[in-house]
Amino acid sequence: EALPEDNRRMKMESGVAIWLAYQRSQGTRSVAHPYVSLLPDIEHMPDPLRWVDRPATANALQASQLREHLDRLNANLTDELSLFKRHAKSSWAKTLSFDDFRWAATNVARRSFMMQIKTPDSGWMDVPCLPPLADLFNTGPSSRINTECATNSKSTAFVCYAMTAVQKGEQLLVPYAVGTDS
Repeated sequence: EALPEDNRRMKMESGVAIWLAYQRSQGTRSVAHPYVSLLPDIEHMPDPLRWVDRPATANALQASQLREHLDRLNANLTDELSLFKRHAKSSWAKTLSFDDFRWAATNVARRSFMMQIKTPDSGWMDVPCLPPLADLFNTGPSSRINTECATNSKSTAFVCYAMTAVQKGEQLLVPYAVGTDS
């Protein structure tokens, strides 16, 4: 059931993207600057959302299911940014551009891990997180996955560990999505 517009809550991934965009806007003043400075610019990462803006790919995508999907993703990002700007109190929030938000959202989509954190009622909740260095791991077929990452039992740390013996120079491979072969 759809919530009234004023009661709608932002997706957690969008919240992480806004944090990332803010950290980027702070430059060297950001505590996250060493990490944020390693992230690629939008021009240097795959971003299918840009395909609809380019004449050659836009024409090829006309009336396709992929085009419809990309249009929905763009609309969702636009809605999330609009919701944030409507409720934000800082002057920075009002100036956050769609391009900066899309850069951050793309990095979150491509680099975040779902982490379990303890809730106040001692339950657990999955939240997206950008753990520096762990987001640089690659993936491969499930038979080659050699590393696993998880929140510790006290919900105080994100820990990655090798599940098999890893040789010097060998890549650490994590599953990108549960239930898939990569």
